[in-house]
Amino acid sequence: MTGELLTELRDTAREVIESEGFEAALTVTDKSSNTATVNGIATMHHTSIDAQTGLPVSGRQAHAIITIAALVEAGLSVFTDTLKPDLPVLRGFKVSFVDAFGKSQSFVVTDARPSATLGAVTCALGDKV
Repeated sequence: MTGELLTELRDTAREVIESEGFEAALTVTDKSSNTATVNGIATMHHTSIDAQTGLPVSGRQAHAIITIAALVEAGLSVFTDTLKPDLPVLRGFKVSFVDAFGKSQSFVVTDARPSATLGAVTCALGDKV
C-alpha cells in the first residue's frame, strides 16, 4: 500500500515536470527508433571552467527530466533490461528540444538516474555521435 502523502508527492512531481509552466516539448527516440513527444524539463548551459581541475574549458551541459509514465504512455521501450526488468533504461535514447533562442538542440542520453520514489528520470545529455 502506498501512503497518501507519497501518492500526492508523485502526482505533484508529475504535474510540475509536465504541465506547471516549466515544461518543454521533448522529442524522445528509443533504441528501437520509436519516437514520441512528451513534456519534461530541459536545461542547457555552457561551461567555461572545469569544476574538477579549475582549468579553462569550453563545453556545454544539458539535462532532461522526464516522467517514466509519460514515456510508457507514449509507447516507448523503457523497461528493456532482462537482468533488471523493473529499472528503466534510457542510455542511448535520443532527446531533442527547442532552446530559449528558438534553436533545435539534439542529444543522446549518456546517463540516466531514475527516481523510483518520484517516478521520474534525470538524463544527462551528450552530443549525438
